[in-house]
Amino acid sequence: MGENCLLPLLWMEMMQLKTVLSISHEITFVTDMKKAMSESLGSVFPNCFYGYCLHRLTESLKKKFKGSLTLEVVRVLISEFHKAAHAPTAEEFKKCIETIKNISPEAYEWVLQTEPEHWANAFFKGARYNHLKSSVTESFCDWVSDLPAMPITQVIETIRRKMMEFIYTRKMDSDQWSTKLAPSSEENLRRSLVDSRSLEVVLSPGSCFKVRDTLDIMNVVSLENWECSCREWQINGLPCLHAAAAIEHVGKDVYDYCYRYFTTEAFKITYSESINPVPSLDGCTQRESSEVLVHPPCIARPVGRPKERKYALISEQAVKRSLQCSKCKKLGHNKRKCKQSS
Repeated sequence: MGENCLLPLLWMEMMQLKTVLSISHEITFVTDMKKAMSESLGSVFPNCFYGYCLHRLTESLKKKFKGSLTLEVVRVLISEFHKAAHAPTAEEFKKCIETIKNISPEAYEWVLQTEPEHWANAFFKGARYNHLKSSVTESFCDWVSDLPAMPITQVIETIRRKMMEFIYTRKMDSDQWSTKLAPSSEENLRRSLVDSRSLEVVLSPGSCFKVRDTLDIMNVVSLENWECSCREWQINGLPCLHAAAAIEHVGKDVYDYCYRYFTTEAFKITYSESINPVPSLDGCTQRESSEVLVHPPCIARPVGRPKERKYALISEQAVKRSLQCSKCKKLGHNKRKCKQSS
């Protein structure tokens, strides 16, 4: 199926998605590089951001240079390509792609043509919280589609049951958490707090601070805009060690500068709504008055004369009687074409 055929289908799917999403906040989609996908997203979510999946780009890079470069060279290119994608600043991004250029000028040109503003942390404008791959969606699809061959009603019921168990398990797990952030986010934030204790904080006018790190590099932190010149805060959604140092320097709570999506409260709200079990038909009792009669659909007769069939059905052709001459009684012709009459 070509991309032009996918456009109407993708557009309808995006419209369905729009009915259940709040568009008051900026939304980021992680997709592949297909033009049909970007056009559908742009028409339905005009203010959204969409990043290219790093895994899909990596597969394209392998396919592009398979055979022309050795496997070892391709591995090095992929490693530098991933470093360029995760690089927080334009300077670090440039160092990575310069390494790619020294290895293969063709690979360097390919990287520039893949629109780095859609996959590189250094240039991406939306918020991805360092998610550069669509593996979350793919793993979910693999999880729900790993089903044996069965009727569609049973497939739907199996997916519903798996989703019900999934939501219930996460809800029960989060009820045991006592931290303000989800465990993994809590661990990352505490690590930043520990590393920030050795940094020097210099107060600047307004809400900006200069923080000198262990490499004697001066980083600028803006608490008002939730930004740091190292860009780790903007990329990850949690205060970096420079921001943590500035926040503690002014005696504020570092948890107030974390994006709400990482909080335990937000996690619990996400899985607070459960999927109720559906009773089987065997346990349902029906009243006599509730009997439903299913009738064939009402089909309006089309305007005009009915079209004649150009070809007879195979069954009609099989039973069709051969011609028999009424004069000579032979098959294959009629009286008018009989040769004995001439």
